[in-house]
Formats: sequence, C-alpha cells, structure tokens
Amino acid sequence: MDPHPISACGLKQFRADACLSYCVYDGQNGDAILVDPHLELMGDYRSYLAERKLKLVQIVETHTHSDHFSCSHWLAREYSVDIAMSQFTKSARATRKLAQGQKLQLGQKTFEVLVTPGHSADAICLWGEGILLSGDTLLIGGSGRVTAPGADGTALFRSLQSLILKPDCLVFPGHDSQGYLFSTMASERAKNPHLRAKDDKEFAALKLEESTSAPYEDVENKVLFNESREPREDVRTDPGKNVHCIHAEISREPVGQISVEKFALKLKKKDPKHAFIDVREPEELQQAAIVGLRNIPVSELGFHVDELKEFERVYLSCRSGMRSQHAAQTLSRVGLKDIVNVEGGIKAWVQAGLSIRKQ
Repeated sequence: MDPHPISACGLKQFRADACLSYCVYDGQNGDAILVDPHLELMGDYRSYLAERKLKLVQIVETHTHSDHFSCSHWLAREYSVDIAMSQFTKSARATRKLAQGQKLQLGQKTFEVLVTPGHSADAICLWGEGILLSGDTLLIGGSGRVTAPGADGTALFRSLQSLILKPDCLVFPGHDSQGYLFSTMASERAKNPHLRAKDDKEFAALKLEESTSAPYEDVENKVLFNESREPREDVRTDPGKNVHCIHAEISREPVGQISVEKFALKLKKKDPKHAFIDVREPEELQQAAIVGLRNIPVSELGFHVDELKEFERVYLSCRSGMRSQHAAQTLSRVGLKDIVNVEGGIKAWVQAGLSIRKQ
C-alpha cells in the first residue's frame, strides 16, 4: 500500500497544557521550522532537533500570543535564524515580515502564508503539503477567542470563510483542550459550528458565549513579553492555566477498548483487514515493543488517514493507553469507523507477562 503523498513532510506536535506548537521539516534534507514555540518546552525543541539531526532554518509565530510566553527570541538567537510574523504585527521580535500569499520554502516543501486576522490583528496560518497550521484562527470544534486587545470577531468570521481548502487538508491548530491531535477540513466543515455559521451575526452569538466563560490570565504581561525583542525577565510571571483560547467542550467520539489479553489473541490471528499500530516515538520502541505492530508516531498519524480508512478496524497502542486514546478519538472524529484503543498499552502488556521484543 502506498504511503500518503505528504508523508515526506515530517511533523512533530508539542503540547504544553492546551497550547500546541510544531516542528515541521523536510524529511529529505532535514531543514526545519518551529511554529509557535512555547517557553516551557524550550528544552524539548532542542532535544528533538538534535536527536533527529534537523537544521532549524526559521521560527514562525502565527500571532502575538496573549495566553502564554513564547521562547522564539531565545531560540532565534541560539540557532541564528529569523522570526517570521505577519506584516501587521507590532512585535519587535519579527525579523521577517510575511504578507498574504508569500511562500515559505522548507527544503523541497513549500508553504503559503494566509493572512487571517480576527483572534489578533497579526494572525496568520501556514498552508501547504496538504496541511494547515491554523494557529488560533481555526481550532478543532471552534475558533480563537476575540476578547484580547486587537481582536475583531467580524474579521475572524471573514478569515474562517476564506479557508477554502481541500476536504482532506489536515488541520493542526495552535490550541486544543480536548486531547485531539488534528482534524481535517471536511470534519471541521461538518462539525465545527464556528466554521458553519451562516453569517457574522450567528458567528457573533457563538463568540458572545465564549466571552462570558473563564477569564484568561495575565494577558498584558504576556503580550508585553511576546512583543519585546529582549523582554525583561521580571515581566514573566507564573504561566498559570492556558485558558484564553480554550473553547467549550465538544462531544467525544465513540471509541472501542480492548484488554491486552484479548489484544494478544487478535495479534495471533491478525486479520489482514485490520491495522495494528503502535503510536509511540521510534526511540521508545528500541526499549520494548509488541511484536507485530506497525509504528506510526502519534504526530505523523494524520499523514496516514487515507491509508487507514482502507482497513475495517484499527487497533492503537502506546506506552500507557493515553496517547493511543487521543489518537483513537482523533481518527474517529475525522471519519474512521472502527477504532479500538489497547487499554494500558505496553505497560499493561508487560505486567500481564506477555512477550516483547527488545533491541
């Protein structure tokens, strides 16, 4: 079976509470960009770039963040790269300004800048290679709040309406509080009320509901920090909970569960119409792995959606059952019909005395 045509575009998703950031790279030459780097994860980015032997060539901020502290200035200095932001940004960090339709080259991969104001005046998305890095413009099941300074609900509605992309385009947002990894344009157009709003009045009513929910914390300090080329350390306070862009909970997708004992029996028979996937990182498999499982790291699962749809059932396993549960919920949301999570993952497998492969 041929792999998804965009699989050569590598992607790693990082998560700090509900904030998502990304390392996107060309799988052939190793050129990489970091999108929306979060201060709490600076060590994770360094380790990932080093372990995968990737060359950081640029940092992209999809907007001036008002709900968390960015480390883009430190990483830009450390790796001697530009910080790219919208031409409309007020941030002094930006050393490259981006306009609508401008192309970003990443090795042999090309991404186009989409100017999408609304959540903030300087909001952008990156689109290319079958994926949309949507920042806080389009979220899974919602959209970014419009309660921070410079936000504009009407502009956000227009920006969402401008996202006329192919149904199978993968959506990787800047925030998620539900445990979803990604979505597709088809899924969001079918299920996301913010994208389905028929006019700006209906959209405004949806955003009004958000404005009365939990307040966001310490916005002024975070904006000041993220707008500064060399922010003062005393500006940064305790990050608190990243609630600014979290929208109302969306309904959970139906996902099956299976014990490791029953899963072991399924593996012995191994129906060819079923897929058996380990969603851990490749280096984790070197310590211990269940024989017979194919490795698709959780960050790359979206690149294999079309392929996995050809199976009647998909089993997902990880270390403890948490990542595979998130992966199962995500695949169910984007249209796969029979997804089964292996309860407890390889930890439960080992505790049950079942055999593993060690390298």
